[in-house]
Amino acid sequence: MNSSNKNLLYSELSKLLENDDEFIYSIPWIQPVKIDEYKINNDYSFIINKSIKNFIFVLFKSIFELCINLIKFIMSFFAKEHNHFPKTDFIILSHLINKDLVKQKKDFYFGNLQEKLELNNIHTLKLFINHTSAKFKKNIFKDCAVIPKISSSKIELQILKTQISLFFSCIKRLSTLRKKKLKYDLICIFLLKIFSFHTQSALRIGFQVKDIINKTSANYLITTFEGHSFEKVICILCKNIKTFAYQNTPLSPCQFSMLHNNNKSLPKIIFTKNHLYKNYLENKVPNLNKIISAGDLKFEKIICEKTNKIKNSVLFIPEGIESEVSIMISFIKKHHKKNSNINFNIRFHPIFPKKKIERYQLLFANSKNVSFSINTISKDLETNDYVIYRGSNLIFEATRSGLTPLYLDNGIDVNVLKILNLNYYSINFDNDFNFAFLQSLNSNSNTDEKFASLFYPFNYKSILNEL
Repeated sequence: MNSSNKNLLYSELSKLLENDDEFIYSIPWIQPVKIDEYKINNDYSFIINKSIKNFIFVLFKSIFELCINLIKFIMSFFAKEHNHFPKTDFIILSHLINKDLVKQKKDFYFGNLQEKLELNNIHTLKLFINHTSAKFKKNIFKDCAVIPKISSSKIELQILKTQISLFFSCIKRLSTLRKKKLKYDLICIFLLKIFSFHTQSALRIGFQVKDIINKTSANYLITTFEGHSFEKVICILCKNIKTFAYQNTPLSPCQFSMLHNNNKSLPKIIFTKNHLYKNYLENKVPNLNKIISAGDLKFEKIICEKTNKIKNSVLFIPEGIESEVSIMISFIKKHHKKNSNINFNIRFHPIFPKKKIERYQLLFANSKNVSFSINTISKDLETNDYVIYRGSNLIFEATRSGLTPLYLDNGIDVNVLKILNLNYYSINFDNDFNFAFLQSLNSNSNTDEKFASLFYPFNYKSILNEL
């Protein structure tokens, strides 16, 4: 994907976001978190290549999403309303990527934040957005709750009214959109996406959180700052609460959604992992309220015995996205047979479905030098010498552990080490890959020193001082 096509997509989506209606930020389709090859090929290809076939595919996909929207609205009339939330001061909005996380104190995204706040006599309630297929007999537990995927008819009616209102608001602006030289096919899909179940979901989370805030009398809320539409909707709807956001995700050159906001869709305060991320967001995100470099909520000291490392073993760490896994699997398929002296070890993101992992395992059933990790993260970092990455957050821990980082260059740049100006090697997907190449690489002597200044424990006083 060349830079001119990428710039075209940035330009077209940015024009759609120039709308006076604040709920324009509830439509995920016009503000992807990242613009990568998968997104372009599946959601925006007709914009780039002007293909009627691709437009028809996206058109029917959008109509299908609209139908799901209506089905979920009908199902809401049979959903139970949850009213018995405990009184609380501070709400932590996290993500449930494994059903067992409801039993654990330490959060996958926010670490020990809940425990630290409780120690300072701040009563907290953790809310989980359910990304699993798990169903719970009860949604509310001692100090956490799982937000239902379908809410009460009262909230679903609010969602539908908002979608209808936004639709007519955009209809009134059709002439303005045409003046911006936007094509009719793009405008058509955009209007359909207003009624997508993805838009419905973003609005649902916003209205659900607002409802829980009212029921708990909470004064503060913290969510992730990754560019998701629901994050913006919460800020728009919850005007009577002080909203915080934590920049959990590593930033990369393909970032899009978090760079497009207005003053209503942004939290009151953003906490970043380090000063470089803070400077980047200050330069890229308009209308920022306040931003604080606070540190890493999940920071842990790493002691790695380099003598245990296997000098010809490469760890692959794809993101939990089908397209990113596919890129790395394809790279391994291309090179593993002619490199029998290299161990190819792939570690999947915990959110990636086990059934899909099993399908990939079948591809390498007879391969002696390809393995699918079932080890702990620390064990993988101890036993591998190189790490091939693209957009995975795990690359920071791997580099701190002494693995030599190799960025797999394929299509749009998603390199998460680039913004931090950290040392790495780059390998092109189409180039040769062999043991001689690995032996030619040197470990980065100044990596430990750079990480010491960029990754450090979270300063909890930065939050406490704002309460």
